Amino acid sequence: WADRAIRLYEVIINDYPSYQRADQATFFLASSLAEIGKRKEAIEHYKNLVRQYQESGYRADSFVQIGEYYFDENNAYKALNAYQQAVKYTDSPQYAFANYKLAWCYYNVGEMDKAIETMKGVVNYSMTGTEGGDDQFIAAHFARRVTVSGVRVSLYTR
Repeated sequence: WADRAIRLYEVIINDYPSYQRADQATFFLASSLAEIGKRKEAIEHYKNLVRQYQESGYRADSFVQIGEYYFDENNAYKALNAYQQAVKYTDSPQYAFANYKLAWCYYNVGEMDKAIETMKGVVNYSMTGTEGGDDQFIAAHFARRVTVSGVRVSLYTR
């Protein structure tokens, strides 16, 4: 089914470029490609979406997917850039996750103060009740990792 869906999305994008939901077709094409293991090709479509469709509701998710790709490829600087773009969309369901990954990128590039402040933001955001309960657990894991690295951190503010 994925191959057929991919072909249909490609037809929409290539043959009907002014289609009002071309951004959606691009996003679903990229997602389908990623799902069948063609992540590098998928990333090119996510990048195209964020370049071409400035007002798309799929931009935040696309930036997160770009960040995930580079994070998994151990390219912390490119991942950092993608997550910085993703967190600009504060109303996105991906907002807390993008901030969490942004904190890890700061950690991975050695910007400990930014990593700690960003993770504090994740914890504070999770305390508002708008996110699931896992945020406090993952923040505690982050704090353990940072402490092991020689920096003692308090993520919880009162």
